[in-house]
Amino acid sequence: MKLLIDLGTLYPKPTSKQKSRHGIYECPICKIGFKVITSSVKRGFSTKCRPCYLKIIKTHNKDDSRLYNIWKNMRHRCYGKTNISFKYYGGSNITVYKEWKENFVKFKVWAKANGYADDLSIERIDNNKSYTPDNVTFVPFSEQSYNKRVIQKNNKSGFRGVCWDKKSKKYSAQIFYRKKKKYLGMFTDPLEAAIFRDNYIQVNNLPHVRQELY
Repeated sequence: MKLLIDLGTLYPKPTSKQKSRHGIYECPICKIGFKVITSSVKRGFSTKCRPCYLKIIKTHNKDDSRLYNIWKNMRHRCYGKTNISFKYYGGSNITVYKEWKENFVKFKVWAKANGYADDLSIERIDNNKSYTPDNVTFVPFSEQSYNKRVIQKNNKSGFRGVCWDKKSKKYSAQIFYRKKKKYLGMFTDPLEAAIFRDNYIQVNNLPHVRQELY
């Protein structure tokens, strides 16, 4: 949005204990200036004045509410530094396509023309690239976890899809795909198990994230 007047640092509310930088910004929809916290604009949280925001919300019927939340959460992961997943998205230079970032309606039109359904979730095709028309698809929620980089906290092997088996005292390599768990084998070394699992993913052209550690 276009900055019209820099108001400097002000208390957001009379009861606020900390000042924030404010400005008068031009709403891209109605072209009227409105007061807002500068950081909210830079992070992509404020993209229009409140009257225009409420008007857009009212025009969305119930069928659009889920898609709207997908759009809102996508932006928050990339621009909300307080988001628990920010370091994997905005912190890793993952951004949202400019037209989508500023306009839900444009995102909605694109999504509905490119396979979106209420039983699907948004997914990036290449985990290293941003949310853009050529890198976004919609997949069943059960398959979305295949492409995540985060290793679960209870995983003590240090490798994705590799777990310690107390009974055999070996490391088990496994893959969860289409609601089924497939065991790939038992190994004495966790790295060996991880390499075997990565090779299995590559040979079978699966959508899972590989270790990228060797």
